[in-house]
Amino acid sequence: MRTLTVLILACMFLPGLCADGATFHQITDKGPWGDYEAFPDVCRMVNGDLYMVFYAGYGHVSNPSRDLPRGGAIYGMRSSDQGKTWSEPILVVDTPEDDRDPHVAQLANGDLLVSFFDSVYYVEDGKRKRRAETYVVRSTDGGKTWGKPDVVTAPYQDTEGIGRRIFVSGPAAQLKGPHVVLPIYYEPTAGHYVTSVIHSDDFGRTWTRASPVDPEASLKFSYGFCEASIARVSDGRLIILMRPGMHQAYSSDEGQTWTKATGLPHRGDAPTVMLTSKKTLLVAHRHPGTAVTLSDDDGATWSGPHQIDTVGGAYPGLAELKDGSILCVYYEEGNASSIRQAIFTVEPAVRLENLGKK
Repeated sequence: MRTLTVLILACMFLPGLCADGATFHQITDKGPWGDYEAFPDVCRMVNGDLYMVFYAGYGHVSNPSRDLPRGGAIYGMRSSDQGKTWSEPILVVDTPEDDRDPHVAQLANGDLLVSFFDSVYYVEDGKRKRRAETYVVRSTDGGKTWGKPDVVTAPYQDTEGIGRRIFVSGPAAQLKGPHVVLPIYYEPTAGHYVTSVIHSDDFGRTWTRASPVDPEASLKFSYGFCEASIARVSDGRLIILMRPGMHQAYSSDEGQTWTKATGLPHRGDAPTVMLTSKKTLLVAHRHPGTAVTLSDDDGATWSGPHQIDTVGGAYPGLAELKDGSILCVYYEEGNASSIRQAIFTVEPAVRLENLGKK
């Protein structure tokens, strides 16, 4: 095993991870879609199985082509042994366009809900535009079969003539009863994003109100807040982590309103946040490489970043295993990118497991 020491005010970066070190395991690297996989997410189901979803295509963007006429698609894999082995991929959804950035969550009614967005480039009035819509697709049998995708209703329109652009890069969060929220982001003006939390009161079958997260700061800061992830912290509030920065905000009313966003003390993109059973708040992100950052006080202070791999693809997914260790799935980026997983424990240290022994 390799050990990464956690210090309160400082940290050590893990040097030189590689396949020989056996601190990661490659899950899948090719399929009927081609040889590029990215943007994975994973959840642990109530029966203990893990379910992972990922984007599959021929490159970081896989628009419809001769070899892949429906563009990139979303596939799923199951593990019944805590990530030691995975099933063959099954198709979750494949619309006529490039289906991107999937995330998966199991809801309180047992359904699996996968969120994703499509991406369409087109020319209108002599201008190149992009349209994107966010969807959810549901499984009622534990991921064996999947229904048809449904659009997530969002009250944001194209007022700038750039094309309507509604994106998602985080899983649905199960709140109380049938209340489910989804962190989307939209593009009101070219190059600037605003994160908003969309609410459902029927386990994600219909979507009603929207709760933007600090939109004033978002439009003034860099390219704005996007690619968000939500978790419930130990005192009952909700926390949202967003790119870039990272930035965080809180909600004390089940996501109806959000505080002003504040920056974390270090850089990190594409965050995914979770609260462990031991009440440690954990966010996985890109930079440096693929890394994790920890908080023992609900995000008031953070330690890290603690690097778990040198590859920078990230867009990680997190799940706590039966023994309390954490499984992180992420991707390599670059030509023929593949999906990787790492497993670590959070003690007074982040300890990467030697997956070559499994």
